[in-house]
Amino acid sequence: MRGALLAVGLAVAHAGCAANADGFTGPDGGSGSDHRCAISLTATPMEPVAVVHLQVTSQIAGTFGVLSYTWRVLANGAPIAFLPVHQNDSTAIEFTATTPGVYAVTLDIDGSDPPCPQGSATINVGAPGALTEFLRLRVVPSIADGGPPFEKVIQVKGGATADLGTQQIDHGAPVTAQVDGPGGGIAAYLRFSPGGTPDAFVEGFSNMSGAAPLRLPIGPYAVLVVPSAPGVAPRGFTGWLFGQTLTLDAGSPITGTVRDPSNAPLAGAIVRLVLDGVPSTLATTAADGSFALRAATPAVNVTVDVLPPVGSGLPRLSATSQTFDLGVPLQVRYAANVVLSDLGGTMVRQLGAPVAGVRVTVVGALATVGMVTAGRSTVATGEVRIVATTGATGALPPTRVPTGPLAAVVEFSPGKRAVVALDTSAGVPATLDAPPLVLITTAALDNHGGALAGATVDLVPTGALALASAPTVRLPAMTAGAIAAELPVGGRYELRFQDPVGRAAPLVVADRAITAIAQSYRLPPAVVLQGALQRDSMAMPGAAVQILCYSCTGIARGKPLVETVSDAAGRFALAVQDPGTR
Repeated sequence: MRGALLAVGLAVAHAGCAANADGFTGPDGGSGSDHRCAISLTATPMEPVAVVHLQVTSQIAGTFGVLSYTWRVLANGAPIAFLPVHQNDSTAIEFTATTPGVYAVTLDIDGSDPPCPQGSATINVGAPGALTEFLRLRVVPSIADGGPPFEKVIQVKGGATADLGTQQIDHGAPVTAQVDGPGGGIAAYLRFSPGGTPDAFVEGFSNMSGAAPLRLPIGPYAVLVVPSAPGVAPRGFTGWLFGQTLTLDAGSPITGTVRDPSNAPLAGAIVRLVLDGVPSTLATTAADGSFALRAATPAVNVTVDVLPPVGSGLPRLSATSQTFDLGVPLQVRYAANVVLSDLGGTMVRQLGAPVAGVRVTVVGALATVGMVTAGRSTVATGEVRIVATTGATGALPPTRVPTGPLAAVVEFSPGKRAVVALDTSAGVPATLDAPPLVLITTAALDNHGGALAGATVDLVPTGALALASAPTVRLPAMTAGAIAAELPVGGRYELRFQDPVGRAAPLVVADRAITAIAQSYRLPPAVVLQGALQRDSMAMPGAAVQILCYSCTGIARGKPLVETVSDAAGRFALAVQDPGTR
């Protein structure tokens, strides 16, 4: 830095008069009540990288008087020294940014008429050789706010905390979407996906007249409409704009039959198709196994789902193909090798004692359970999820399940489960012995091995627990970053670590058995992304602010890597994994 260092906050008088917004300088320094003071600060260079010499210049308009300037510079929250660019003139300052991060510059003006608000500038100073990564920033307004979600793609640079600035969140325009069927307005479920950010969708419902009042940012949308009226097919629309009516029709008729493993008609099964992401109407098979539904055709990707009747013991069947000919009847046939076993009388025990009144969910994923034919044939996969409750003696009632290797998830009480292997290939077991929970410990550490007390880990069920719809468990890290929980033997989880105070970045540990959970996990180094939310120039408190992956697909695309809630001033800060530097 050139010359002697000046103390932070030094006020230097600038003798002179500032022009008002119209360029007029009053001889007496007066400006009248119709003018407002405005301060703007400009930093050069535009995209600085440490170590860099920065200059910040002020521009003042709309005020008169002999002005004095009070500057303040914070580097990553700590004050640093600066110099005026010209001696006895504090309209601009200069300083050296020696470290990457966020530099906050503020300017207060004294002696102005009318008074000037504080001027401020936030300067992101990058790290040399920074690598970059794309992520998604999503904002979900509070219920009290009631606005639509907001989403944008952001670029994260390695090696330095960054300020994303003020994010102006569109409150959306009030709009009433109209849904019409063959006979006029109809009730329906609607999902509006913005053209540029389809994951930031808005959901709503139309009333019996077809009117759906919503708030949407202006722009084109892809719209999914699922009507409540019978005989009207769901439909997807692209490029929908305000004022356009969403018109539905009966769609195309699709018929077929469903047969069980013995080739007998299967009555009471629920059949649904999904065509390029748009569902068909639902159909229930008749006594002869036949069904008839309606769907919007044509389509490229077609999925056929069959939910068998309760008590049948059959797995759910699903087949996807790009070669189905929906102009001919669909033939759904369960494979002859899908053999059923009856668990009736099987005793459920824990620690050798029968357990009455517990919920048992038999689950499993089967690679081949049948065939779906529509012009061409496609192998169908299966999913087993059959629920029963033990009686007073601890025995299961008559419960048919597919023969083969499955699992039984025994729920003794909310949060207390056991996973028991269940293989009926060699016959029905006389007992299911549910082991007690076991204590599993791990720890959340930073990249250097330091404890992250206050960090959290979400245990997201996978495998049998996921098929049984077990809930996610959130655990806090205590002293020394220690995390402990009693978990079911045979359970599998995805571990999602997060540090709410930003000392480390989120960490996702893929599906693993509880016996494979390590004694500790080191969370990656982080860079902090901070910013503020505003709507109509007002702070947005209480909004959920999330960071999501950019390139992932499927379920992972909808899972936030990290999230927080904006404070009373609309401010937020989130730690994400540091992309690093070269």
